[in-house]
Amino acid sequence: MELHVTEAALAELQDYTIPEGKGLRIDAEITGG
Repeated sequence: MELHVTEAALAELQDYTIPEGKGLRIDAEITGG
């Protein structure tokens, strides 16, 4: 099962008050597959 995340959804996620460290980690996990 693949998870497809649009840039808009990603921006919303990061706008959702995520601590800087965690935000970067989540971004890396999503873009890294």
